[in-house]
Amino acid sequence: MARRAPRKRSTQRLDRANLPPMEEVFAPYRALFDEQGFEALCEAFKRPLPPTCWVHEGRVGTEWVAERLERDGYGPQRASWVPGALTLSREASLGRRFEYRAGLIHTQEAASMLPPIALNPQPGELVLDLCAAPGGKSAQLSRLMKGRGTLVVNDLSFARLSALRATQERLGLTNMVLCARDGARLLKDHPPCFDKVLVDAPCSCEGTIRKKGRWSFTGERGDFRAVLHATQVRLLLNALKLTKEGGRVVYSTCTLDPLENEAVVEEALRRFEAEEGASAALEPCAWEGFEAAEGLTSWEERSFRAEMTRCVRVYPQHNDTGGFFIASLKVVSQPREGLNREGLLARGWKSTAELPQADTAPLFAWTEEVKGLPLSIYEGLSFIQNSRRSASVVAEELLVPPTKVEVSGLPIFHTKGRLPHFTTAAGLKWAHLATRQVIELESTQEVDAFYRGELLSAEGRGVERGDVFVRYLGRGIGCGFCFVGEEGSERAGELIMSSLYPKALLLTAHSSAFEGVTQ
Repeated sequence: MARRAPRKRSTQRLDRANLPPMEEVFAPYRALFDEQGFEALCEAFKRPLPPTCWVHEGRVGTEWVAERLERDGYGPQRASWVPGALTLSREASLGRRFEYRAGLIHTQEAASMLPPIALNPQPGELVLDLCAAPGGKSAQLSRLMKGRGTLVVNDLSFARLSALRATQERLGLTNMVLCARDGARLLKDHPPCFDKVLVDAPCSCEGTIRKKGRWSFTGERGDFRAVLHATQVRLLLNALKLTKEGGRVVYSTCTLDPLENEAVVEEALRRFEAEEGASAALEPCAWEGFEAAEGLTSWEERSFRAEMTRCVRVYPQHNDTGGFFIASLKVVSQPREGLNREGLLARGWKSTAELPQADTAPLFAWTEEVKGLPLSIYEGLSFIQNSRRSASVVAEELLVPPTKVEVSGLPIFHTKGRLPHFTTAAGLKWAHLATRQVIELESTQEVDAFYRGELLSAEGRGVERGDVFVRYLGRGIGCGFCFVGEEGSERAGELIMSSLYPKALLLTAHSSAFEGVTQ
């Protein structure tokens, strides 16, 4: 969401020291439940949130991941409402584990996985994530699009997109364009052009209390809920304006407050109809095996349209999740004609051919001759030169909007110096296909040493001096560099591999990527 600070690793323990009683915290919503239901709501918010994740099924099967987590005592269960989603029975440091570092899973709260599923983007579409950071939903959208088309990922500032950029590289996502603008003013006065738009709006975050022990905004900031409401309306209204006729907008928050939910949808629809002469209709949302409440048609002195019951209110006691709100809106009519690809290019959007082009000859030679990778891995991708230091691949269909853009594409090659060499992102994405210069690590101890940046012996592994891909269990985990120990040193004449795993992500000396595993 747009205005949240970067997440710290959750301990899954609520900070109760300064937290008022749950019955007091959620007292404003007592009228939404009978007495038993309200008690269940408060009791659910007191419990720690179970760890959840989704599997990158383009790289590994969900069953493979589930079996590993089961073996380690985490009791994973399938979440039927999201393909590849797993819920664990006890606390787990998933972000430290091998499966996460190798880009095989992504951690995300279960209810938070629903808005991208509701949006249902398709390969080749033009899609906008208006308030993207920290980026779990953006990653879902890209995966649902199978890396094709264009996913414009926007947030208020580039600093908020740093976590998303790391996620993009870890999961190998190639159809993203990262922008940093006020979402309410992004592409202001631009004709409708997007097939789908997700508005995961900044909110009071009440539904995250199981994870954080508190929420992000407090009453000390004055009438902050009214300010939030106004911001949310402007975001949703801009999303509706930018969506082509027949397209879909999904609005979501992680709060229970009707002022930030139904009231926002009502006001945005009213203004869309009055100011634009357009119309949009609420669509029903439902997912197999997921229990949810209907949206409200009234709150305090406010009345909402009857179709508001098609919205979804997610309460923690129903599915053991956080709290959430989701509304799916179909744009029925737009007074302005939507733009196709040719129209967008005429309005200043750029195709991949108009981006700085990388010299592919040395990159292709390196791919085939050094790594034994087939050039077919680049099918559907274009190479761009982001800077002297790196070359990236992007989906051929990708379009870059005429706005402030940080970067597009997935960095694949380091190009500074005499020879190119693959990035860690490339190792995660393609090492499993390489036939030369590959080191297969044989134990969890070796993998931990690699993640700590330690030296490993490369003797007898069938590699020569130079760059290597590193694998474990047949999955790519990164890159290394092999060299011969200098004369006079303890390892003189020995072929040694140094880890090229990013320094910022290295494990500390006494931690492991196999927590809970018998070494």
